[in-house]
Amino acid sequence: VETEAAANSQTTLAEISVEAIKASPYQPRLTINEAAIEELANSIQSIGLVKPLIVRPVGQGEYELIGGERRWRAHKLVGIKTVMAYVRPMSDAMAKILALTDNEGQEPLTEYERGRSYAHILESGDEPSQRALARRLGVNVSIISRCLLLMELPEAARQILDKNPSLIGGLKAKEFIEFGKTHPDLLVQAITSMRDEGMSQVQALRWIGQKIAEQKG
Repeated sequence: VETEAAANSQTTLAEISVEAIKASPYQPRLTINEAAIEELANSIQSIGLVKPLIVRPVGQGEYELIGGERRWRAHKLVGIKTVMAYVRPMSDAMAKILALTDNEGQEPLTEYERGRSYAHILESGDEPSQRALARRLGVNVSIISRCLLLMELPEAARQILDKNPSLIGGLKAKEFIEFGKTHPDLLVQAITSMRDEGMSQVQALRWIGQKIAEQKG
């Protein structure tokens, strides 16, 4: 993976067409608040763009978004035709890393969103180990490990989290993961209730525990 310094040396600031930019395939954020996009659009109309986008060239006059998806969407929402962007040639590996770090600099990603991105980076071989990835991102390796544990949840549970990534995380995440190994059906039922009925993590874990006790009794 190339260094940040090497990438920075090739960076240029340019005004480019909003329509010439396509979304990043490495965007780690699974959900984007539309109300926040509207608020940002109003701000851009009032005071302009404070922070340029980050894009990489992918063809003649075409660019792929690396950082700033909400700013890009806000421009499209209000019909602004051009946007200021840092144009930076980079590899897929660097694009994945910068997509992560740009998002963390804005509204923090959920642990599930981070876990998905960490897993993708490691599975593709862009970083050789959790420790190397932690060094690259400047975070503690225990954070990488904790977020990656969420990838051990049953597929049906992950499908729900793909659309509702904030449902599980924090200190209770490990308990959900353990239940996923021993009682996957109950886990999926509980996560569904969290999504549909607003059940908290504590309530969901308590419900799973009660159901297991009933089965044993």
